[in-house]
Amino acid sequence: MPFRHVTPAFFAALHDAVVEEFVFDAAGGRLQLTLRLVAFANNQFEHRREQVMLSGLRHKADVERVHQRVKAVLSKTGRPELGYGLDEFRLLPPEALEREQGRLNVLLAIDHLPVLHLDCQKITSQGMGLL
Repeated sequence: MPFRHVTPAFFAALHDAVVEEFVFDAAGGRLQLTLRLVAFANNQFEHRREQVMLSGLRHKADVERVHQRVKAVLSKTGRPELGYGLDEFRLLPPEALEREQGRLNVLLAIDHLPVLHLDCQKITSQGMGLL
């Protein structure tokens, strides 16, 4: 499936998504989120998956702490998926935090986990199809 443009409208469409996977690659500076979304279209509910990749991450220690917490939750519960709600996922305005030109600041809030302010180089998203 083709990659989607990540715009403010894209972030708004993720409202009420469920985070299935939170996978952090510290060496590569990448965070992969797999989200389950429900939308009402054509008089029926559609369930689909979306994979969002944030790359060129800075402040990796904060992301690593959340990743370890996610792994602990999955281990303790025996669930294959996290299943936590996505409270907030949005671009922060350039003036909100000091940043280098060309970098993106993102607020990521997931139920039961610490809020992350992410500084990344790029965000890509790809639909994974209907469920």
